[in-house]
Amino acid sequence: MDLPSKILKICKIDNLSFGKFAILSGANYLGVHIVEEKDIGKRVDLVKKLLSLGGKIIIVTKISRLNQLEKIINLYTPKGLQLHFTPDIKLINTLKKIYPDLEIFSVITNELELKLVEQVSELSDKLIYDTSYVGGTGENHHLDFLEKLDSVTKNKLLIAGGITLEFLKKCNNLDVAGFDIQSYFKENGRLHFGRLEAVSRLIKGLKKKMLSV
Repeated sequence: MDLPSKILKICKIDNLSFGKFAILSGANYLGVHIVEEKDIGKRVDLVKKLLSLGGKIIIVTKISRLNQLEKIINLYTPKGLQLHFTPDIKLINTLKKIYPDLEIFSVITNELELKLVEQVSELSDKLIYDTSYVGGTGENHHLDFLEKLDSVTKNKLLIAGGITLEFLKKCNNLDVAGFDIQSYFKENGRLHFGRLEAVSRLIKGLKKKMLSV
């Protein structure tokens, strides 16, 4: 796979302007964080506006109670759900049975047993390969773990953790589905629109200049 064919997911979208820019830049998915149960109602207006602009919203959560996940799904009607905790096979199975059209993004790390990764891959629509279940750390991880995975799993895999433009330029031959990027676009409380444009040019083959105005 060359880079322009890969999936781009932008994570932790909490700003409408940045979310709109991500959509215009060709991002495949926008990750909106509803991390804990107390956060469930906080992003409704933002998500509605992004959905109206054609954004494919993935709700990223650490909530594992089924009734609370159902509340999120019914409230936000997202494209998918990212379960940001150690994979729960029973929970994934249940969600897929109740919501067959909902895309399930499961998070894996190199600390999981390969057998569990294969089970999770079979049930999930996408896999996020991250350094840990903390998320947003900006830390790089061990890419040699990818050598242990079969092609079916790699074709569902988005790499997260420490992804920068420089990293991406070295990954022309990295056989994965795409990348999930968060911390590179945010630094010291500032959103980097220029970095997003540069990444989109590389990954999505964006032609037009977005920041010309």
